[in-house]
Amino acid sequence: MTETYLINERRWPRVVPVAQELRGDAVADVEGAVRAELAAIGLGDRVRPGTAVAITAGSRGFPYNIRVLRAMVDEVRRLGGEPFIVPAMGSHGGATAEGQVEVLRGLGVTEASAGCPIRSSMETVLLGRTADGIPVHADRNAMSAGAILLFNRVKLHTDFRGRVESGLAKIMVVGLGKQVGAETTHKAGLGEAIVRMAEVFLRNAPVVGGIATVENYKEEPAIIKGLSAAGLIDEEAALLRRSLDYFPRLPFNDLDVLIVDRMGKDISGNGMDTNVIGMHRRIGGVSKPDIRTIVCLELTEGGHGNALGIGLADLVPKAMADKVDWAKTYANSITTGFYGTAKRPIVLPTAEDCVDVVMRPFEPETVRLVRIRDTKHLERFWVAEALLPEIRANPKLSVLGEPATLRLPE
Repeated sequence: MTETYLINERRWPRVVPVAQELRGDAVADVEGAVRAELAAIGLGDRVRPGTAVAITAGSRGFPYNIRVLRAMVDEVRRLGGEPFIVPAMGSHGGATAEGQVEVLRGLGVTEASAGCPIRSSMETVLLGRTADGIPVHADRNAMSAGAILLFNRVKLHTDFRGRVESGLAKIMVVGLGKQVGAETTHKAGLGEAIVRMAEVFLRNAPVVGGIATVENYKEEPAIIKGLSAAGLIDEEAALLRRSLDYFPRLPFNDLDVLIVDRMGKDISGNGMDTNVIGMHRRIGGVSKPDIRTIVCLELTEGGHGNALGIGLADLVPKAMADKVDWAKTYANSITTGFYGTAKRPIVLPTAEDCVDVVMRPFEPETVRLVRIRDTKHLERFWVAEALLPEIRANPKLSVLGEPATLRLPE
């Protein structure tokens, strides 16, 4: 029997390719910058011959990840220390030690590529409590070391606004906190609790400091900065403010349809960055930008089936839905305490069916539609003809070709 809701004359708009001018300056010598910044925070004063040093590795994928980690490992070893990698990713990887090693492997971080052992465990020790009683946990392997070195990129978080968001503080209390730490932090409210919990962590763990990066739109490190343990919160807050100059956004506040070619945990913690599609889809509030309908077409392999954020989409094709590992997705959602991100959107047989359905209320000539590769890559995208006047009025946007009928990726 034919599904009556799919009977629809194909009424897709014509679209044009558009380029967006984004800030792209980058650090030329990544390894040299890492060495210099580790020296600047006094690593040599804390690492002596034989000192075991735990170095954090998170679950987010970015191209220079292993280069920074390997430079950190090499510098510790040059000082006579004994480095090892600790997965710092909360409940990711199915909240298992083996799963977290697999996540790292998927990001290219192995014992061979890092040049040191990887010690993975979900066991933690209780470091202490905040003044209002929130427990702070830390990875047992990391706490067995004589020093802990943190590594993460600093950027806007997809779930909250705060003095610090995604960065070294989060890699401590959520990442090294493992499942119990991640769940505790989310329950306490990330935006409200992360600084207080980080302060407890810094007082009670052998954290030397760490390397923080701010990346440009090409996923290259625009800034590489060593943060000392003593000044970590203030220094990270300053970096977060600087990161806004590099963060890519859609140049529209009002859209009828957004087509996202792919989503996944290696793109954003929520699969699609809510700083791009609107944080109201995650936590409510003001609809900015106001995107009425989101169609997502594919789940990346890098998320290993974890489709957290699929609930932010309105429609997806069956081929995408079939790739979801719901056990991993639910585990991640339950840990965060935000269940809507794991809800199942409308699932239609094909990607074409999804676009047919969302176009039904609109005219092809007037629909405000944009198609993007994903929420991390916004230097090139496609826009419906109705948006051309706004494109031409924006000096940071340029049209790259002639209008053509919308096509979906194969």
